[in-house]
Amino acid sequence: TFVTDRAVPEDRERIETHVRQALANGTPIELECRLRPRGVERWCRARASAVQTPGGVLITGLIVDVTEQKR
Repeated sequence: TFVTDRAVPEDRERIETHVRQALANGTPIELECRLRPRGVERWCRARASAVQTPGGVLITGLIVDVTEQKR
């Protein structure tokens, strides 16, 4: 997915776990993780919904850069 492809390797499994739990429980995805868009590591806060569709998992939501807040 877009997010896990750009996530630091250490955070990928946790992101995937949150998505699986959201699908199983019908709950929103809420997490902080580190992404590397354009090769620069940033802390991000995500809030999204995941829905299983015939074509795969559809995730819609918002990702906010919170790097400055983390410092």
